[in-house]
Amino acid sequence: MNHKSKLIESAELNELAKLIQRQFEQDCPELSMKISNLQSELKQLERLRQGWQQSLGNPDLPLETRSALEQDIADTMKQILEIETRISELESASSKTQEALDPEAIAERLDHLASLLEGDHASAMNVALSQHIEGIYCDDTGKVVVRMCRLGALANPDEMIHLLARPDVGISDSQDTGTEAIRDRGRRRTRRNLGDHFEDDDVADFANDFAVDPRRYSQLGDEWFTEDVFHIPDRPLCWSAAHAREVAEYRLNNHASMEVTADYFETTVPTIRKALNYAKEHYGIDALGKSISKPSRRCWAKDHAIQVAQFFRRPGASVKKAEAVFGKSQPTLAKAKRLAVEIEKSKETTSSSD
Repeated sequence: MNHKSKLIESAELNELAKLIQRQFEQDCPELSMKISNLQSELKQLERLRQGWQQSLGNPDLPLETRSALEQDIADTMKQILEIETRISELESASSKTQEALDPEAIAERLDHLASLLEGDHASAMNVALSQHIEGIYCDDTGKVVVRMCRLGALANPDEMIHLLARPDVGISDSQDTGTEAIRDRGRRRTRRNLGDHFEDDDVADFANDFAVDPRRYSQLGDEWFTEDVFHIPDRPLCWSAAHAREVAEYRLNNHASMEVTADYFETTVPTIRKALNYAKEHYGIDALGKSISKPSRRCWAKDHAIQVAQFFRRPGASVKKAEAVFGKSQPTLAKAKRLAVEIEKSKETTSSSD
């Protein structure tokens, strides 16, 4: 059994067909009786109009009477046009029902939709989906509501919507559902370039006009829609946000530089800086700035000045021997000797002042 046959025999399609049939029976009970009554009323109005028309042919008719008859004829013609329109709608209701519920036609429309979705023409996809999706509504809590119209796969949705429209539903009060709080209809969208993705130009023009109208489903009741609700999961924190407190506490406790902190966490300095900013903003821990870290470079000559000076006081001491002992170059050793002299002078000055 191919997918078309499965669709034709599916429970969902049968349920939709029954729903539409019940709606027609509810809106149009005893179509033949209604049409007969309307035709009788139409004949009566025609007789009245003809009689008033003949009366207007009397040249001696008073002006007031003539004006009243002309107004009556105008009102009657308006009623006649309304009744003729209603009769036409009722006569086509049965045939439209059968056309709309033709399983083969529905299967072909869904096949066409599937082929569009498998392609790469985004505009054609958008226009086709507009006949199935009334709207997608989101709020700032991550809630997403996809509102689907159950008439999407039927023939000419515009005709079906007008045929099934509830007389008590207007544009302002239609579709009052649980999604009202998060719905923002926005402005009418622009027409799309559909290329040759629809069977003929008339169908393409209708689909385009239908798609760009944000109120295309406004006259349908809630029974023609389904809603699927999704919740967007919270995004996991990035590394800098997830480790912000840990990074800030490490730098404060160890007086570590940005480079040392980055090496410790095996990441980069920009990432460490981002983590510290996050910690300051969300946890109130300020571990930014150079003052947090200890000096990263030490002065070897200053730290070893006394040892170098004592070495050179030994008999036979030379620069080459000092370079071999301390593993430092001649300029570094000379600086150490100079600093040693300054240290000794400083000590002598301190002793004499005491």
